[in-house]
Parts: sequence; structure tokens; C-alpha cells
Amino acid sequence: LLGAKPEMTPRHLARLPLVYLLGCVSFSLTAQELTLLAGAMKATDIKQSSYSYQLEYRQDFYQNLAASAAYINEGHVPGHHRDGYAVEVWGRLPTPHNRFSISLGAGAYFFYDTQVLPSGGSADVHGTAPIISVTGTGYLSNRWFYSLTLNQILPAHELKVTTASLGIGYWFGRDEKPTPGRFGHGLDEKAAV
Repeated sequence: LLGAKPEMTPRHLARLPLVYLLGCVSFSLTAQELTLLAGAMKATDIKQSSYSYQLEYRQDFYQNLAASAAYINEGHVPGHHRDGYAVEVWGRLPTPHNRFSISLGAGAYFFYDTQVLPSGGSADVHGTAPIISVTGTGYLSNRWFYSLTLNQILPAHELKVTTASLGIGYWFGRDEKPTPGRFGHGLDEKAAV
């Protein structure tokens, strides 16, 4: 037993978002964005739709680069009750005056899908899928913001899903956000003249 190599199972992979969050804490990174979103999902393979909700933590590392960990519940469509954890890397496209930004993200989604079997029972299917996301964020104040997020979850052999969610978030960072002059044009352009 001592010489045996541990096997990486879906349950181990699902713990990666927790490892990510613990890593942020161990590197003394200040908590930054926490967002709660709700909306709808569409399963393109079976032409069904349902509700969706998401809780996301996002950490800025550089001016226009961030990473996130999120829990996504994809609702319930016939035969499937899927949810999971996503880990993504984000690039931010700033806009003038920093009151709105667009972010593009890509990463991995670790999911659990309770599927109804023809025999009447159920099976718990675990897997990993690529996730691609786009988020538009508007700042209501120096701490509060709203966010619209579109996710596309693309597993190789399971349901392909698109979610659209609207939510509210809070910025926990040390600096105020949006920070003048950090993204796009500075707010105090007259001072430079």
C-alpha cells in the first residue's frame, strides 16, 4: 500500500476548486469578487430548458487577468440533474471610464449528473468538460456591481448546455473598483492636459 500510486478519480478532480481557493489564501491574496447569478439554461442536444444558478469567486492577478472558481447548477431537464464546479482563467477587455468591462473565460467544468435509467433507477455520472464563458460587468458603486454571464459547457459524450445568468456581486478588494487609470482611459483626463 505504501508504494501504490493514488489514482485521480472524478471525486479528486472535483476538489480542485477548493484547492484553488486554499491556494489564494495561502499566497495572502485579498478576496476580491463574489457574485451570485440566476437565470436559464438550454440543453442543445435534447432541445430542453430549465433554470440555472451560479455562485462565483473571482481573483484578479494582473491588470486584465483573473481566475475564478464557481459552482454552477444547471437545473433539471428530463433524465438529467447536473451541477458542478468550474475553474476558469479570464482576460478582461476594458472600456473607457472603467464603468463597464467584458471578460472572456475558459477552463474546466467538473460535473455530477444524476441520470434516470430506463429500469426506473438512477445513475450518478461524473465527468469533466471544457467551459467557455463571457461576462459583462457594470459597476454600480465602488463595491457593488451587476453581471451578465453566458457559459457554454461542452462535454464530449454528455449534454451540451448554454446558461445565461444575471446577478449581483460585491468587490472585497483593498482598492476601490473600478480603479481610475488602471483599465482603459483614466477618469481624470483633464488633469493630464
